[in-house]
Amino acid sequence: MSNNKSVYERELLYATDNENELGIVHLEVMGTNKLGRVQAVIESKSKHSALDYIDSIVDIIQKDVFKRLDIDVAKKVDIYVKLDEEDRKDHDMRNYVKVVFSDEGEKQFENVDDISI
Repeated sequence: MSNNKSVYERELLYATDNENELGIVHLEVMGTNKLGRVQAVIESKSKHSALDYIDSIVDIIQKDVFKRLDIDVAKKVDIYVKLDEEDRKDHDMRNYVKVVFSDEGEKQFENVDDISI
């Protein structure tokens, strides 16, 4: 996924609109960047787009991974969603979408080619 060394990896399950199918993402945490923000990459491992379920996925990451470390995802984590070919078409053929949180906690998306280390 990236040239930076992973410090933590995990598969996460999340609910989808189809109660008979679970979504699966691979989470890779790569430590902090030059600004002291934790870098995390999400890659879908099921047929579901992680972007369609980003609210649920971020909530799971906050509760299952970062809460025990007392890290607020919205304030201290840069989350990148690795795009598959289908999602890339909707995002200017970029490799990733960075999830950006406003001061009010609202999520916005920024299309990027690389992870800012």
